[in-house]
Amino acid sequence: IISSPHPLASQAGKDMYSIGGNAFDAAVAAAFTLSVVEPSMSGIGGRLQSIYKTQDGNISGVDATTQVPLNYDSKNSSSDSYGYKTIGIPGVVAGLIKLHEENGVLDLKTVMAPSIRHAEEGYMIFPGEARRQASAKDIIESFEGTKLYFLNSDGDSFIGGDIVFQKDLANTLNIISENGREGFYEGEIAEKISEAVISQGCFISIEDLKNHKSEWIEPVSTNYR
Repeated sequence: IISSPHPLASQAGKDMYSIGGNAFDAAVAAAFTLSVVEPSMSGIGGRLQSIYKTQDGNISGVDATTQVPLNYDSKNSSSDSYGYKTIGIPGVVAGLIKLHEENGVLDLKTVMAPSIRHAEEGYMIFPGEARRQASAKDIIESFEGTKLYFLNSDGDSFIGGDIVFQKDLANTLNIISENGREGFYEGEIAEKISEAVISQGCFISIEDLKNHKSEWIEPVSTNYR
């Protein structure tokens, strides 16, 4: 069984099962699809904590939270609640790749194919996602990038039922599918992330991205009754 906040993500996981994938393949396929169809909650610029239980009863997980850039100085910390000064080193891609590399059985391009397809060919935005984006319209309008990707051609927020295309995101996801972790934390994408952040007087360097570490964890657990 697979369950997610969006039917397209759940379908992506189901598709992995149907071609011989396991639960890790399904979870990673669903998560990358959510980064397309539910970006306000599940974008690739965020963090990931994952907990799983294996067939033999072992409980483990991956901690891939956002991390603080090396040159960050808390003395110069900002009280801003959004914007470039609040950006940490994203962990989602590292965490999902780690889960897949160690435990998946399908190749990464297959697992990421649904997310790339929906970004490239378009998807119907759901009312909940549309409302969340509309509630942040003032913030979205503050930045050229967010205006480009999260407002329609008239400068308005998308509404439920609109078809949304994210071709640049499709290109990013395709690079990750071909190059794995290095496709995001090194090379062209890393350079563009660092250039954009540093141009705003903030802190993430190419080395920060390259050195991001996701770690296996043993979750604290106990028995109930």
